[in-house]
Amino acid sequence: TISGHTIQWEEGVRDFALASADGDARKLLNYIEGAISVSRPEGGVLRIDRVLWERVMGSRVPRFDRGGDIYYDILSAFHKSLRGSSPDATLYWFIRFTEAGGDPRVLARRMVRAASEDVGNADPAALGLTLHAWEAFERLGEPEGLLGLAHAAIYLAATEKSNAVYRAFSQAQDRIRNMEYWPVPVHLRNASTALDRSWGHGEGYRYSPDEPMSYSPGQTYFPEGTPAMSFYEPTLHGFEKRIHERLKMLRELDQSILK
Repeated sequence: TISGHTIQWEEGVRDFALASADGDARKLLNYIEGAISVSRPEGGVLRIDRVLWERVMGSRVPRFDRGGDIYYDILSAFHKSLRGSSPDATLYWFIRFTEAGGDPRVLARRMVRAASEDVGNADPAALGLTLHAWEAFERLGEPEGLLGLAHAAIYLAATEKSNAVYRAFSQAQDRIRNMEYWPVPVHLRNASTALDRSWGHGEGYRYSPDEPMSYSPGQTYFPEGTPAMSFYEPTLHGFEKRIHERLKMLRELDQSILK
């Protein structure tokens, strides 16, 4: 009992109330006492339903427990809506998160990650725009700065997508963690001092910007003796299509040298 009243909860409202109080027992008690004063229960029994609780809260948006399922479920829904190219759903979950008391910086970090993981080189401007939006938020704070983050969220959701950068990074990381370390080829080693050069460092290196198309056909960059490795396979989405075409042309130049 609280203040001489027995509390009866409508199904599901108790968990909602706990989330509303952010896990703070004193805050929850204050809300319940507010419900008593608002509803004026008779017979010493206070029946709390969703309508009464929202009336006490003064808002229809629950504040979630940051360590609970609701918090991470909303974050997951936000990221998946963005990845799935749904600007409207992305904005919906963005507002749900911020209105429930979530730190907008958490969304900003997710968006920066998504700019590389889900958008990548299909739209290289996405990462810079997202970082600028985060910077604007830090300068303006809430609520003004939220608009910049929402701007970036909508952009990320609407633009072309490619996970080629993410896949390449993951494959390279896994490959290197599971193979022996090979020495750096002599022609790629630092040759900034006379001693370096006396050891042959940098010998045979071709400076690509001085060659046609700023490329040195046939020059190798992996350690000698390592198996062939290919990580980055650009898609045909957005700007990455241009990267795909350029890399294809450069590989053809390499093949012409080897013939």
